[in-house]
Amino acid sequence: MTRVEVLASDTRCLLGFGTTSSGISNMAMDDRDAAPAIAAVNGRIVAAFRDRDAAAAAACYTVHGRLMAPGAEPHVGPAAIRSCIQAGFEAGVGGLRLETETLEVLGETAWEEGIYETFDAAGRSLDLGKYIVIWKRVDGAWLIARDIMSTNRAAA
Repeated sequence: MTRVEVLASDTRCLLGFGTTSSGISNMAMDDRDAAPAIAAVNGRIVAAFRDRDAAAAAACYTVHGRLMAPGAEPHVGPAAIRSCIQAGFEAGVGGLRLETETLEVLGETAWEEGIYETFDAAGRSLDLGKYIVIWKRVDGAWLIARDIMSTNRAAA
């Protein structure tokens, strides 16, 4: 399984970015070329978080992409997703760990399943949960169509 550390995430908006920077494990693949392409997009998302560049992260979603976080209405489209990501940066949450467990490619669509954990700036765990990302190939590029996550922790 692949683990990724990402800085500046928000517990309500940025929990499930299915990101991996160096590969994807446990794959059931019909299209083996998709795995490195998806990993490259995930790498751009990781870099965008590191650089606190909400626009670059939001550009990894389809025009009608949806970011669906616990306790919030869906953020639909790059502008709304960008605003959500920027709010996360401004909230000061300091990190995100994502672990891809499965990636399956079915032609022009792929799905990714994993575990996420968010941290504050001091490295204390804020949330732990799971995510599903649905990818679509659009004009030859893999983009996120749906990004949904669910916390494992009980409501406070």
